[in-house]
Formats: sequence, C-alpha cells, structure tokens
Amino acid sequence: MIIPVTYLKQVGARKTAKVWMRGAADQRRLVDLYTVCLQLGDLTTQRLPVVGGSGESEVIVGRDVLNQLIVTLNGLASVAEVTL
Repeated sequence: MIIPVTYLKQVGARKTAKVWMRGAADQRRLVDLYTVCLQLGDLTTQRLPVVGGSGESEVIVGRDVLNQLIVTLNGLASVAEVTL
C-alpha cells in the first residue's frame, strides 16, 4: 500500500525503515516505510507496513488489503462499493 506522506504526517505516522521497492517499469528505488493501523468498516489491520508516496492525494491499495474485501466498481453510476 502506498499512502501520500502528507496523509502519514497528519496521523502522526513515523518512519520505521528504508526499503527497496520495484515499480511496474521494473525500476528499483529506495523508499521510506511506515507502520500504520488501517480501519475500513469492520476490517481493522494492526501494524500494516505502508510506503510513503510523493503523490498529492492518491492512495494505492495492494493485494494485502484487497484480498480481504469485495470491491465492485460501477463506472456508469460513478459508484464504488466495498464489502467485507
């Protein structure tokens, strides 16, 4: 999961490590790793490691979270539905 650093600072998250991340273009880069607690409805994850991103407002959710949810995207209605 990648969360903008501005959001991580707002919730008081602290850096826990530096790790190498490989992107879709197969390029490696050194990134800051943070540990947070994530709550989405009834789903709560404890000590979820996340990467601090430089994007302004985009959060990228990985399989570690998505595999626990049912996500339905309805583009025609401009609706996203998330169920546990």
